[in-house]
Amino acid sequence: MRSGSEYFLQPQSRQVIAFADYWQHATGADPGLLVCDSRLATYTVLDELTARGIRWLALRQCGRSELARLVALPPSAWKRARIERAGRYRNPRLHEDMTTLKGISDKVREIAIRGIGRDEPTLLITNDVSTPAKTLFARYA
Repeated sequence: MRSGSEYFLQPQSRQVIAFADYWQHATGADPGLLVCDSRLATYTVLDELTARGIRWLALRQCGRSELARLVALPPSAWKRARIERAGRYRNPRLHEDMTTLKGISDKVREIAIRGIGRDEPTLLITNDVSTPAKTLFARYA
């Protein structure tokens, strides 16, 4: 039997896989939704999670061209959402696309968020195509 620490003696990019392995070993089931930062999981690792049937949600680092594309979207492309939570930023504006990313076999859902106290949109990516975007954003936040 492996100890919990043995699962996490992996390179940083494999820590998400190590956590999923640990969770599966500890509970007998894969995690329902893994939430992570893209700095902790490469697109190849996210693709591996998809192949295992694990849903994931990750913060995506935005490049200049992606930011420019989002900023150029008309106001009508952004849908206002109401997030039931305490504190500020309960009424973000969301925009969704399906996109292809190098290292991920299938298209992924991209959720851009504005109106949460940042000058630039925040970008989430996920393989979960059925959960409402506002629910995924609230889960990440």
